[in-house]
Amino acid sequence: MTNLETAALSQVVFKILDRMIHQDAQDEIKQKKLEKAAALKAGKIANPNKREEAWMMNRQRELDKAGKKGDGGDFDAESFERQMMNNEHGSLMGKKKDKEAKKEKSKIAKAGLPKPKEAKKLIPIFMVPQGRTAMVNMYNVVSFLQDGTLDKSKKTRDDAKGPCYVERKNEKGKIVKFEIHDNIKSLKPEDWKRIVGCLVQGPAWQFKGWKWEKEGMAAIGDHCCLTYLHYEDEVVPANVKQWACRTFGLSKHKRHLDRPLASQLWRHFDNWALRQNFKHLAM
Repeated sequence: MTNLETAALSQVVFKILDRMIHQDAQDEIKQKKLEKAAALKAGKIANPNKREEAWMMNRQRELDKAGKKGDGGDFDAESFERQMMNNEHGSLMGKKKDKEAKKEKSKIAKAGLPKPKEAKKLIPIFMVPQGRTAMVNMYNVVSFLQDGTLDKSKKTRDDAKGPCYVERKNEKGKIVKFEIHDNIKSLKPEDWKRIVGCLVQGPAWQFKGWKWEKEGMAAIGDHCCLTYLHYEDEVVPANVKQWACRTFGLSKHKRHLDRPLASQLWRHFDNWALRQNFKHLAM
């Protein structure tokens, strides 16, 4: 016989032996199952516990996988035993942690201690211009941002005294409440982390005294969403074009177009807010 014929014959012999070993292992498992079933039926032994059942089922599954690999597939018994031990250890550790957690809850209940409360979500703040000549201010901010109608004829403020509030449904269908201010003097030091947006009037003095004023308009644009409203036939101020500020052009006479534009403004805000860390806010 040539070397090639010898090698081919050896390969065939090895495959046959591997199949015989695999078949013997399966036969052994089946025989043990039959013996256990017979013993159970005769009442000679008690029912096997869950650990043994899981062990045997997983072993059979691994043997089946090895058989499906085709010729040369084999079953690594040592690796299987090690894996099962690790799984069992992890399961026991998980049960131990659950028991410890239940004991801790029981101690708290018996001692009458209050349950730890989650931090309350804060209402986000929108700033608007103080000037009465501004497109949107405290006189008509609710009618525009909430109702989608620009009402320039209003003679009374929406806030009466202090801030006013706007509610809107976001793209997820959640009702979000916004607190509206037009003067930073009404803010407390802890309120700055609640500011998320600002309707820009145009002049830079609108941001005088702001927390991030010294860092420049870029820093202000990083902390809150800047938007500028103007009539379509008006020119956008040069300084506003230099800021990270989105502009929206309104029609002077077609008020039915106000609602789509207000929706567009809110969509722009939602996209901007997705890039921010506002987990502390009710948004």
